[in-house]
Amino acid sequence: MSKRKNSETTNGRAKPAPVSYLFVYGTLMQGQRLHHRLGNPGEIRFVAPAKIHGELYRLPARRYPAAIQSPRRDRFVHGELYRMRKPDRTLPALDRVEGCDEGLFERRLVDVWANGTKRRAWTYLFAQPLAKAQVVPTGRFPYQQAHA
Repeated sequence: MSKRKNSETTNGRAKPAPVSYLFVYGTLMQGQRLHHRLGNPGEIRFVAPAKIHGELYRLPARRYPAAIQSPRRDRFVHGELYRMRKPDRTLPALDRVEGCDEGLFERRLVDVWANGTKRRAWTYLFAQPLAKAQVVPTGRFPYQQAHA
C-alpha cells in the first residue's frame, strides 16, 4: 500500500493552519473612516465584537488610536473580530494602510475573546513612543467617557 503525501503535512506533521482572524479597534471598525480598507465582503466578514488584553491611547493631533499590549490583565482594548478569506492578500494591503514599513504600527498575533471563545488573531499594535498620549480608560474607540 503506498502512502499518499498530504499537502497539509510536513515531515509527517500537520502544518499549522494560517491564522485567518483579524482584530481591529480603531478606524478600521464598522462606521469608521477606514473601514472600507478591510476589503470587500467576499474577502472578509465580521464575526463579533471582541476584546484583547492591552491599553488604548489617544494620540495628540491624530485621528486614530494606538493600542499596546499590557501586562495588566484587567485592561482591555475593545473592537471587532473579522475572518479573512485570503489573509495572504488582505494582510499585506493592511500593513500598508497601518504604516508598518514606516514603523508606525506592527502586525502581531494576539489572543482575542469573542462570544466567550478565545482565538488567535492578527492585530496592529502601535510601535512608536507614547509621549504625550493619554490612556483611554474605557479601551474603546470612538472615545467614550468612563461612567462613574
